[in-house]
Amino acid sequence: MAGETAIYGFSSILARVLNFLFVPIYTRMLTQVQYGVVTEFMAYIAILQVILVLGLETGCFRFANKEGEDPRRVYSGALLTVFGLNLAFLACMGAFSEPISAALGYEGYRALIIYVAAILFCDSITAILFAKLRQEHKAVKFAVFKTVKILTETGANLVLFFVYPAQPDFTYPIIAIFISCVLCLVMFIPDICRLRLVWDGDVVKRMLV
Repeated sequence: MAGETAIYGFSSILARVLNFLFVPIYTRMLTQVQYGVVTEFMAYIAILQVILVLGLETGCFRFANKEGEDPRRVYSGALLTVFGLNLAFLACMGAFSEPISAALGYEGYRALIIYVAAILFCDSITAILFAKLRQEHKAVKFAVFKTVKILTETGANLVLFFVYPAQPDFTYPIIAIFISCVLCLVMFIPDICRLRLVWDGDVVKRMLV
């Protein structure tokens, strides 16, 4: 257990260290207002992800290890539920991105609303898949995927801030996160295919309750 905890912890520590190292870059190349906008949208992402996952990543642990439950049906049901909810959320954000961006005070940045919705879509789905890896004690694979995601975000940030020939603004960190989230979801495609998704409404209902 100690070995797995160390492996799981490595990716979390790496993410925090890299975020800390990027603070001087953000504060030097972005204005105070722009950096505040990044912080604001990161808060939106953190809060909305909790809502859009519905707590099912934790519910999977309980039900996948429960006697008489089929783990495949548990994860299939959770994944399909989260997928459906987040697909609907993504569609709504895309359809109403212009008025939402205007209401938040960022008129003309409708693409940013779509990026945030796409990040939530990818992260919510992979939250269930990461929970499955932990339940199956696949700590190394968990850490590799997390590390690749973190390094991709770091690389995208570096390219956007130092290579891309435009004036840096608050959209860059969000775009970097979007790129890393999409790649992470792509890495999970073989796992999704092997899961052989099956919808069991009774299992999902009990998990949500």
